[in-house]
Amino acid sequence: MQDFQNGTIGWTLIRGPFVEVVRMHRRIITPSGVALGGWAELELRQDGHYTFRGHLHDSGFLDYQFQVRASIATNAGMALVVQKSGTVEGTESGLSPRRDFDWDERDHSKLIQLEWPTLQFGTLQIAKAYEYSGVVGGLESVVKDVVEFLVVNVALGPQAAIIHFIGKELGAITKANVVGVGGIPALLATAGASFLLSPTLAIPVFVGTLAATNALVKHRPMSVEEYAFANLVFKGTLPPRERIILTNLTGLGG
Repeated sequence: MQDFQNGTIGWTLIRGPFVEVVRMHRRIITPSGVALGGWAELELRQDGHYTFRGHLHDSGFLDYQFQVRASIATNAGMALVVQKSGTVEGTESGLSPRRDFDWDERDHSKLIQLEWPTLQFGTLQIAKAYEYSGVVGGLESVVKDVVEFLVVNVALGPQAAIIHFIGKELGAITKANVVGVGGIPALLATAGASFLLSPTLAIPVFVGTLAATNALVKHRPMSVEEYAFANLVFKGTLPPRERIILTNLTGLGG
């Protein structure tokens, strides 16, 4: 095994060379006049373990609340997204402001193991959101901000299929009281793209080849007969019928 700046490469007589760890590091830079900066790093391991760590520092007068997001997009149409929120204080908070915020979040994702052949060559993007006075907004604004981030920072070309949320923070996004496109709470649209959200997934969706809009999206509950027919395939594993919504949305290559 040999450690390098951006990861670890191993070699065995049987396997030959292989990538064991991928470590991607980025500086966090804000515009002139904003006394906030630092770095973030995402480390992925072949066994599915990952670490999202970073550091933010407030060198000025104002307090800031922030969100740092990291995403790894692959050319196979999949991306991982993780987020960390926190607060740093400036001189306005008194003689001993808490100017530094450090985090080191560690967890495991089976998906990393399954998608390792493409993830190890993925591209890391880091984005930040921050506001003065420690007010970034409630959960609804976080959801909309996450969706905009997916459009702007995550490569969503024709092959892009699914965005997977990892970590503790993004699992709460579907608890927001947001009425989405067509009246479906989990369907949000921004910047010409629409996403169907769940606690762990964001799936780009369309109506035919068009972006979803209020006028185009149709949905209805599943009938008793349809539910019984579907259970022939799913054999009792379906959620309750009232939790299933049929739509005219398409995604995942049609």
